[in-house]
Amino acid sequence: MRILLLLVVCALMFSTPCLFAQTGDTVITVTDTTRQSVREAAKREFERWQDSMRAVRIKEDVKKHGKSLDAFLEEMREKERAEKRQTLFRIGIGVLFLIVLAVSLARRRKK
Repeated sequence: MRILLLLVVCALMFSTPCLFAQTGDTVITVTDTTRQSVREAAKREFERWQDSMRAVRIKEDVKKHGKSLDAFLEEMREKERAEKRQTLFRIGIGVLFLIVLAVSLARRRKK
């Protein structure tokens, strides 16, 4: 029983560091030291860095232009309201002139 307990304790002691070890390290490890492989590894890392920077720039642009887009949409709504007001005003003037025309024609017929 003591031997079994000793084996379990030893197994836990030596397996615990393996459980907490990091598997995906971000540091580049170059196993092949030829110039071409080093260049390819550096190129891959540089492209990965560029992609991450591109994503950051896209997020910043969305934040920056999102507010101006809201302002632009509000400005367009205001223009549409102004055009609608002008249209209704013109229709009202047209109806007024039509009434004046009808009244003046009715007076001519009476004379």
